[in-house]
Amino acid sequence: MDQSELLARPGATPALLRALEDKRLIRKEPRLDTFYYEISHDTLLAPILRFRKERLDAEEKTRLEEEADQARRARDRARKRLAVSTVLTILAVTASIFAFFKQREASFALADVEKQKHVADSLLVKAQESERMAKTAQDTAEAQRIEANRQRDAAKTALLKAEAEETARKLIEKDKNIAEASRLLREAEVFIRAEEWETARKRLKSALLLDPGNAEVKKILQRLK
Repeated sequence: MDQSELLARPGATPALLRALEDKRLIRKEPRLDTFYYEISHDTLLAPILRFRKERLDAEEKTRLEEEADQARRARDRARKRLAVSTVLTILAVTASIFAFFKQREASFALADVEKQKHVADSLLVKAQESERMAKTAQDTAEAQRIEANRQRDAAKTALLKAEAEETARKLIEKDKNIAEASRLLREAEVFIRAEEWETARKRLKSALLLDPGNAEVKKILQRLK
């Protein structure tokens, strides 16, 4: 092999070449304006090739172990993110159930208020028809109507609150879907680096179902086809 090619390799120096030449492991022959090195005897070729194979096998084993360790750490992180996502889902479902019952209570209260208002109006009509009881009945009916209006306003306020809580729940659900889609995208990138293409596609498709407008997911999924 040409001297310039040898010296271009990592770890090769003129001193190393001289040492190998002094030990008669290689020999140097002049060729044009440079030197050419070769193994001094064919019997050295087999041990050299064996040592090179063992070194390459050891490097490959180290690389595979590092990749396996990285994949394990990625799985651990994914499990933690899944636990957080599960807690958020439970909280969102709890908030949804609470909002449902509050909305139901508000609907019942509103119906009761309407009924009370109808009763108050009937009493007012009867009070007007009775001249002798007009003043007392009118005062009673007016008071009942005021109370009915107050209760109706309270019921409307409760209904608006329930609707606001429902809107907040939907926003939380949307944010959760986006966060879950981002998590699945990160997992897919890990599997892509590990060349686990089918698993990466499944993660990307799941992310796209949660966040259909995610352009990055679409781009990577299209590239994997």
